[in-house]
Amino acid sequence: MTSAVAAGVIPHSRPFLGTEEVEAVSRVIESRHIAQGSEVENLEKEWAAATGTHAAVCVGSGLAGLRLALHSVGVNAGREVIVPAYSCIAVLNAVLALGANPVLADIERDRWTLDAASAAQQRTSRSAAIIAVHLFGMPAAIDALRDLGLPIIEDCAHGIGGRIDGRPFGSAGVASVGSFYATKFIAGGEGGAVASNDEALLARIRAARNPSDQAPNGLHLNDKMTDIEAAIVRVQVGRLGWMRKERERRARRYSELLADVAKRGLLVLPDDIDGRVWYRYAVRLTSHLAMDIAQKMQSAGVFADTPVWDLRPVVTWSKQLRESNHAFDRILSLPLYPDLSDDDQDRVADTLRRFL
Repeated sequence: MTSAVAAGVIPHSRPFLGTEEVEAVSRVIESRHIAQGSEVENLEKEWAAATGTHAAVCVGSGLAGLRLALHSVGVNAGREVIVPAYSCIAVLNAVLALGANPVLADIERDRWTLDAASAAQQRTSRSAAIIAVHLFGMPAAIDALRDLGLPIIEDCAHGIGGRIDGRPFGSAGVASVGSFYATKFIAGGEGGAVASNDEALLARIRAARNPSDQAPNGLHLNDKMTDIEAAIVRVQVGRLGWMRKERERRARRYSELLADVAKRGLLVLPDDIDGRVWYRYAVRLTSHLAMDIAQKMQSAGVFADTPVWDLRPVVTWSKQLRESNHAFDRILSLPLYPDLSDDDQDRVADTLRRFL
């Protein structure tokens, strides 16, 4: 079972939801315990296993997870956090919520993850942490970033199940954050999780996510996850291996369908490197602006998209952020989800080819 879409329209993202999710939610509703409870507790154990960590704490959103993880490693007002310039606005918001300053570093072309050399240039005496995003499911260069001597928060919102130098996504930093928003690799509607091997860090997050019976504290907000959300996510985690394979098959099929366009030099296909997962199939256009092609494809009922909201007009932008600048202009994401049909995939490729 999947969400309904208008006839003839191919959406950019679509969660895969089946009868198992319906049964899981029904079980929770029938129990009448719909707030944080046993489903959340079980999901925390399963998420820790998926990330290869000691334990995990479920929270209300991926943004809440980032904010609480940063708080738990000592980020506070006046400090700085190094973040990729080409990333979700939620990454910056998590830093700003603590009164700290997000410092933009550049990314690597065709990998689209944080460039360690650029991050090193942004390091100052006020630097308190780094957020490394596994963008589109591509492994970030955690080992190189570790040389900067700062706590690293892995942002795994774009996928779980990948590996970095043999280690699972989520286990390489001091903590990692997952998101279960409706468009994410694992979709629960909302919700997130923080995983870590540091029990003291996790204890601080457990205390902070629930403001009840504690002294007033502006950092202690209502960041709990419900059992309804957790029940959906648990089903999704259980079929993680299948979803990875289905996304991978479609990604490789895109590469076959678009090989002729790539040979003509009109686009660069994403790398199928060891350890990545296929959250997005993002191509780099060489002769067109991604926004222009996305709008034309959408007019034909194919919802390709520029996958990262363009924050350049609302921040102080440096000319040194060349690769991030290029990514905002040229990266186009094609529809990719486990039940994307071959016919629809053929139509996506044909539509892209026609407008290029």
